[in-house]
Amino acid sequence: MASLSLTSLRSLNHARINAARPVARTSSCMKSRATATTICNAHAGRVACVPANAPGNYAQRMRDAGKTQGVAKAAIAAVKTVDIAALEPVAYLSALSAVLYYFCLTINAVMMFTGEMTPKHKNWGVRVFGNMTEQWPMFLSALWTHAIFVSPVTAVQAGYVWLAMRALYPFVRLFTNENEPATMATTMPQYFVNVYLVFAVVMKIGFGATFNPFLSPIVYMVLCGTSMMVVHPIAKMFLK
Repeated sequence: MASLSLTSLRSLNHARINAARPVARTSSCMKSRATATTICNAHAGRVACVPANAPGNYAQRMRDAGKTQGVAKAAIAAVKTVDIAALEPVAYLSALSAVLYYFCLTINAVMMFTGEMTPKHKNWGVRVFGNMTEQWPMFLSALWTHAIFVSPVTAVQAGYVWLAMRALYPFVRLFTNENEPATMATTMPQYFVNVYLVFAVVMKIGFGATFNPFLSPIVYMVLCGTSMMVVHPIAKMFLK
């Protein structure tokens, strides 16, 4: 019994010493940081210290661990929470655009079963789906990046403009050709919406500034002009 009691006392004393160690280590590290002779690193409530001139690469590993933890803390502090409820209108708009996508897909897919068609009828079916595939991927990526990093409210507002113009396109194309004013009146706003959604993200993340939506037509025209006056002349030099 005496031996058992002595063992218990030793265990209790050992536990008390271990419980006091984090405080002692922390105090030691705080003193040594002022003299820059010890490398300290905190982890799980404990602070481990080694001399700056410790043998091997252990001191360097301690320095690297400290830097890594600093970067991780900065990254965590920079993370902004996203309100999922605020993104519900964005998800709903995305679903509506997907329904419209499949509507245009079916127009194209069933053409082979509709009997003989005129060239104009066939071109209409091809372009209804073709123009949708040109617009939709860009719209979805622009919509969601804008909603997450800029504002879900403005993303949805601009998105419904895009959706309305997109829904009008198949019916306008029944009476017009590809590049006629009425057709362009439905397609150009879609390009402007995409430009606004994308450039608002670029300006906010890259420069910490806002992007005026009324500048979207100007930016789009600059992009078109650059392609026409710079890119294509260069391409002609190599594609002879």
